[in-house]
Amino acid sequence: GLIVPLLLNRANQTRVAIDSIDQVSDNKLHCNEHGWFDDQGQPLEGQSVVLLKPTKATMAAACCGHQWSFAKRTTPRTLSLREMLLAGNINWRNLKRPHVRVKKI
Repeated sequence: GLIVPLLLNRANQTRVAIDSIDQVSDNKLHCNEHGWFDDQGQPLEGQSVVLLKPTKATMAAACCGHQWSFAKRTTPRTLSLREMLLAGNINWRNLKRPHVRVKKI
C-alpha cells in the first residue's frame, strides 16, 4: 500500500515514523501498524498519533529518524527493520503513488 508519515507523541518525546496504508473504507483508512484514522488524519482509536501529508520533507524526516524531546537534546533514532524496508519502497518521484517494481524477464 501507500507509505505515509505519522507524527507520534509519547511521554515527552515526539517523533516522525512511517507506516503503510492497507485498507480504505467510508472516509477512514487503516495503517498497518498504527490502526484507523479519519479523513483528516486524526486517530479513531484514541492514540497520540497523527497522520501527516506525505511530502518530501515529512518523508525524509521519517526516514532519517527525526525525533524531539522537550527535556533534552536527542539524536536521530535507528529505524526498525520494518521501517527500513518501507523506506526502500517509497516512490520519491511521486509520493502519492505506491512504488511499483517491474520484473524483467
